[in-house]
Parts: sequence; C-alpha cells; structure tokens
Amino acid sequence: MTFKLFAIRISLLILCIMKSYTLISQDKKAIELINAGIQKMGGEDFLNSITSLQTQGKHIYFLIDQSIRPTGPFYTTINNYKSFKLPQKNKLAYWNFYNQTNMSVKFIVDGAAFGMQRGKDVSYMPYGSDLDEELYLAPEKVLLLAKSSNPEFLKDTVIQDLKLSVITFKWRNHPVKLFFNCHSNYLTCVEITRHYKDNTPFVLGDVKLMHRYSFWKTVGKQLHYPAQKDVYVEGQHFQSFSIDSIKINMSFSEDTLSIPDSVKIKLAKIDGKMDMFNNVPSLVSKEIAPGVFFINGKYTSVGSYNSWFVKTSTGIIVIETPISSAYS
Repeated sequence: MTFKLFAIRISLLILCIMKSYTLISQDKKAIELINAGIQKMGGEDFLNSITSLQTQGKHIYFLIDQSIRPTGPFYTTINNYKSFKLPQKNKLAYWNFYNQTNMSVKFIVDGAAFGMQRGKDVSYMPYGSDLDEELYLAPEKVLLLAKSSNPEFLKDTVIQDLKLSVITFKWRNHPVKLFFNCHSNYLTCVEITRHYKDNTPFVLGDVKLMHRYSFWKTVGKQLHYPAQKDVYVEGQHFQSFSIDSIKINMSFSEDTLSIPDSVKIKLAKIDGKMDMFNNVPSLVSKEIAPGVFFINGKYTSVGSYNSWFVKTSTGIIVIETPISSAYS
C-alpha cells in the first residue's frame, strides 16, 4: 500500500468518526432539549399520568382563500370550541360551535382514523386531516412522541426576535420540527410539512404548517400549558385559538371518542378518493362564446362543481361560485 493511499484511508476513517460523533452529539442535544421542555410542563411521569385533557375557548379562522388580496385583510369567523382528549388511547373529540349559524359540528380522531359527525342522525365524512395534529402534536403528547422517534438537533434560529433551538423527527413519515425557547426551554413552535386533503391549504400540495404556542399558564399544582395557539400556513396567519379553560383527568365516556370499525373502513375508502393528486377528476369543457368556457367537474377531490374560464389578451380569468376559490 502506498503512503498516499494509506493517508487517504486514514483521512476517510477520521471523517467517519467525526461524523458519527457529530450525530451522537446532535441526538444527545435533541434529547436534552426535549427533556427540558418536558420538565417545564411538569415532568415525564406527570405527562404520562394524564388520562384525559379538556380545553375550551375561542377559535378565530382567517379565510385566506377568500380574500380579494393574497396578503389580506381576510374575512374571519369567530367560533367557540371544546376539545376532549384521551392521550394514552389516541382518541379525541372536538366540537366546533359556529356562532354565525348556531350550528355545531363534532370531529373525532380515533387512532389513525378521523371523521366529521353532524346532524341528529349519526353520519361520518372524512374531514379533519389536520385535526389529528390537535391530538398527536399537542404539547402534552408531542414531546413524548419526539423523544421516542429518533430526534436530531438541527440548529439555532430566530423567529419573531426570539432565539430558538430546533430539533426534527418523523411522524407518519411527515417531517416535524420542534422549536424550543433558548431562554426558558418552553416548547414554542411545532412545524409539520404535509399534504392536507380537505381544507384550505390542500390545493397547494405539501405545505409547512406551524403551530406557535404562547401565554403559558399553570393548571392545578403541576401542569404548565399554553393558553394560546396560532397556526401559520407557509408563514401566513391561518388560525388562532385562545384557551379559556383547561381541565385534566376528568371522567368521560370513551364511546363518544370512538369510531366503529365498520365506519373506519368506509372512511378510508372515501378518504382515498378525496386526494386530488392521486385521483383524476372528470372534467367537461364547453365553449359557449369565443374565449368563454364552461367547466363542469365531477368526482373530484372536492365534489362536483361548475366553473368558468375566460381567455383574455393578458391571461385567463377563473370564475367560481358559490363555494370557494379552492374549487377552481
């Protein structure tokens, strides 16, 4: 073996050792950050002892797909909500009370299944692809989830003039990032990149959705919990939650948080048809005047609808009514 070849092998060996050491250091730092965040919330044993958690408050929804200008101001709806979770059994019931229509809708997450239940006659639709984040990525559960999911330290960064340490892990094969306040160790942000099938961001494909937590308060003698959550889609303010009441370890009928197995099978079949990127819709186009096209869509990810395309010298105008621009 020549001296040059020997030197190259030694150099590669040193690089491999250094890289392995770096990964070990990163994993160790990630665990340290998670443990510090868990301790701030009351400790790991305490979080594992939470059998139920109920929150209720106000939900502000910014209709970012309904604005005349992409940067707002946006039309908003302000609703009341109530959430009841069984963290250890991966179940959630979430009620949204629409103040403008005096209507309420119940969402359920049961394991990997989710659905919307409405009306006196119980019926389910597969809406709520983002609601499982209210269960799995909430502060009381996401830290424990991250700790057991091979987390890695990424970097330190600054958001809203606040220095944060960032770690990453995978949940359901989606990349998730946790941001910790470098000064207080509190969990400040949870960011996930995924595709949403059934709400405003779905037309954008994979998007970054960030939950930002603030106004931490003491609940009982041990639990520290954020009283406000703000949700951002690709940096755009999308939703805001103010929590007025937090209760833990209340008795609750598990049946109201369960989806029957027969319903889960049906929901899975319908859910697969809703994905616009995996299902080709049936579109019929008819030119009713020069440059004016009537478009009829059937069996798409958002149902059936009518739209119009108007060709002009400067581009194409898309006209849709009365649901939302997501249809077009």
